[in-house]
Amino acid sequence: METTTAAQQAQLLFEGGFMHLNRRVVSLTAAFLLSSLLSAYVSPAAPAHAAVSVKSSTAAACFAAAAAESAKEAQATARACGRRVEVLSERSATTQVFANPDGTYRAEISYTRWAYAINTNVNRNDGLVRVGREPTSEGFLARSFFEFPTGALAGAQILSANFSITLTHSSTCGATPTRLWHSGGIVSTPRTAWSPALVDYLDTQYGAANKVCFQPDVTMIFGGGLAVNLQANTGSPTYTVALTAQDECSCSAARDQWKKFYPGTALMTVDYSLA
Repeated sequence: METTTAAQQAQLLFEGGFMHLNRRVVSLTAAFLLSSLLSAYVSPAAPAHAAVSVKSSTAAACFAAAAAESAKEAQATARACGRRVEVLSERSATTQVFANPDGTYRAEISYTRWAYAINTNVNRNDGLVRVGREPTSEGFLARSFFEFPTGALAGAQILSANFSITLTHSSTCGATPTRLWHSGGIVSTPRTAWSPALVDYLDTQYGAANKVCFQPDVTMIFGGGLAVNLQANTGSPTYTVALTAQDECSCSAARDQWKKFYPGTALMTVDYSLA
């Protein structure tokens, strides 16, 4: 009968243990590889940080995209970002056009020229817009006119429009009326002969900026019938408006409506669609 020594028995026990351990390692390795293969074929849910990254990149793109070259590009960006985007192809020395998120457009139009008219044909070339009956002994009557380039609005559907300008002086502390008109064209600048015709009445607004009463400058915004009248005249390359007092008589009511404005603040804002 074959016998084994103590050393041989120890060797057998060692080899058996090693083989058991080796099979365990192989088993664990196979499990890991199977898990890896399954992960390759099963799409995991996007990690939270990936969603945040996408949102951040979109916000950054919207922040950077303040303008686009074409109206189509500007409209697409405005819808995606939820804010207005300038249409660069429509920009000129006097006009900026913006695409709105709702599919409409806004044109902000500065005047090409302005002029005042005085019924006694005297000059007052200090750069201020005068409106109404001068309250001192001179007592002349003044109107002021602004010519806007509106050719770009041809074919547009006018949705709303306003004319705004900053009032810097009024003869009284109480708010008094000023009227806006669609008028005849300007003949000369800075003073045009008395007076281009007042064609269509548009609106009346009240304002006061008397410095004795410590009243600040104030922006007066006129709307009324401007949008409808502008729509009726979109075929014209220019559109002229006039500012006048409500009362132009030689009376105290007219003198109370005397005002001065800053011409550089005059702006026409038009919302429109192309559909």
